[in-house]
Amino acid sequence: MTDEFCVSCSQPQVETLKACSTCKAALYCSKECQKEHWPVHKHTCRAPLNADEVLGIKLLCNREVPPAKGDGDPEPAIARGGIEEEPSHLPPGDLCPATERYGLPLLVLSDGIHNRKRMPDGDGNQPAVYMRIDVDSGFAPMNWQLIDPDTCYFVRQDCKPLTREAMEACHAFHSMLISDLYDIGAEEQGWAPASEMITPVVFQTFCKKYYREQREKGRQQFGFLVRPL
Repeated sequence: MTDEFCVSCSQPQVETLKACSTCKAALYCSKECQKEHWPVHKHTCRAPLNADEVLGIKLLCNREVPPAKGDGDPEPAIARGGIEEEPSHLPPGDLCPATERYGLPLLVLSDGIHNRKRMPDGDGNQPAVYMRIDVDSGFAPMNWQLIDPDTCYFVRQDCKPLTREAMEACHAFHSMLISDLYDIGAEEQGWAPASEMITPVVFQTFCKKYYREQREKGRQQFGFLVRPL
C-alpha cells in the first residue's frame, strides 16, 4: 500500500503522480485532476516553508469573523473566514489535552492569555476555548474562562501541516463532546464517562462522518479522508 495518492481523486497512481510546481506538496495524477482541485488547493498553495516553520491556523476572534452569507450558507461560524492558514513557529503556548488524547496534538498561543493583549470586553473566541477543554471535566482552565483569549494560533506539535478543514472538524468534535457527553449526571444515569470517548477511534469515525456530510453540502474542500487527520 502506497502513502502517495492524488489529492483530487484520492487514487494511488505512483508512476504518474506529479507534484504542484509551487508548493511541491500536493500530488496529482493528471492535469485534469489538478485543474479540478485548484479552487480548493489555492488556499494552501505556497512556496515550501522554512525548516523552522510549520503550517498552522490563525483562529480569529469574534470581532474579526464576517457574517454569514445568507440563510443557506453551509459553513459554520468557525469557517466563515474564522480560520486562516499561515506559516508559524511552534508557539510557547498550551498543549490542548483532548487533541493529544485522540492523536492530533495541538499547541495554542493566545493573544489575550499568553501575549497579554487585552481587548474590549465582548469580543471573545469561543471556538478556541472549546479546543482547550480538560479531558476529565469538559471545562477549559479557569484563565481561559475569565480572560478573553482573543486571536489564537494553532499548530500541530508533531509539526505536520494543520489545515482549515482539520481545524473545523476538531472544533465540531469538541462541540459534540461538550453538548452531548459532558452532561451533568450522565454517569449516574449509566452513560460511560466522556473522557473514555476521547480516543483516536472515536475521533476518526467522527471525522469520516463530518467530512462526508460537508461534501454532501457542496463543500468541495472536504475531500475523501485517505488517511486519518
